[in-house]
Amino acid sequence: MNIELRLFCFLPILFLASCGGVSEKSVTYLDAPTAADLVQSESGVTVIDVRTPEEFASGSIKGARNLDIKSSAFISQVEKLDPQAPYLVYCQSGNRSAQALKVFEQEDFTKIYHLDGGVKAWKQAWLKLEK
Repeated sequence: MNIELRLFCFLPILFLASCGGVSEKSVTYLDAPTAADLVQSESGVTVIDVRTPEEFASGSIKGARNLDIKSSAFISQVEKLDPQAPYLVYCQSGNRSAQALKVFEQEDFTKIYHLDGGVKAWKQAWLKLEK
């Protein structure tokens, strides 16, 4: 195979590999006990609950801020946050927060933590929510 053909085949693969790695580096996936340790530490992490206000009022992680992903203001609220600061994002089960991660990544946030399993996993680990 000549060099031009090899480069033609190799360059798209290299490009895709480099693009795919950017977002993966900005998100760290945590189980509930590890997320609880992060929240209780002096890490300076801001906790973001992307559930509805009604769900949030039923109980949330201590110190959490409610940014409802279903709200038309969600993207503009995220844009007002410091993209260099650390954030722990969660919802009820992990589905909506996984969708929210896409918005954080599009806005070039660099330190995002995701609570795998959301509030359900938090409760299963016998961790408390505050009302």
